[in-house]
Amino acid sequence: MSFTYFIIGLTVAVTVSLLLYFFVFKKSDTVVVVSETPIPPPSVPWLSMTGYDYVGNDMTGSPFIDITQDKCTELCKTTSGCIAAQYNPTIKQCWLKNKLGGASANANQITIIPPLSTTSPVSSWKKLTNQDIGGSDIACYTDGSSVDKCSALCALHGDCKSYNEVNSSIGGVWSKGGCCVKMKDTNIAAMNGVNIWTK
Repeated sequence: MSFTYFIIGLTVAVTVSLLLYFFVFKKSDTVVVVSETPIPPPSVPWLSMTGYDYVGNDMTGSPFIDITQDKCTELCKTTSGCIAAQYNPTIKQCWLKNKLGGASANANQITIIPPLSTTSPVSSWKKLTNQDIGGSDIACYTDGSSVDKCSALCALHGDCKSYNEVNSSIGGVWSKGGCCVKMKDTNIAAMNGVNIWTK
């Protein structure tokens, strides 16, 4: 009888050992691969500015017809060589640009641009408070556009040498505030309510 119990005990011990091996020790041999792909940073929204048409420098395929502004933006983001896009919501057309030059007033035209890069030379331009450069405007946005928009636009525009920020306290057409991009960086003069950025 004792021999029978011995056999039963041995069988149980072997069975437990095998279970431990397969479910504990063997499992520990499994290599868990953790993805090292970095999590991309949140997408930074592109900027939009209304009021000017930057004629010419259209990329192949432009205009893209019957699309939304969001789709127009994505097209530029994913197209090699595209630095900006223009969108007309009235006719739902999109133009991709490989360069920005010149400007003509157009109330229906929306310019879509990426934010100013911290590596752009423009990001280190100096700010002069309560000073401005008279005239020499490439484009002026009187709709309350922030200086962030004009700095980004200036970085992309081949003729831009300075940009300003106009406070709403100026009044008149500037009652909402706004900003301008300019083709000169000389003849700076005192002007309350205006700040100018130059090299």
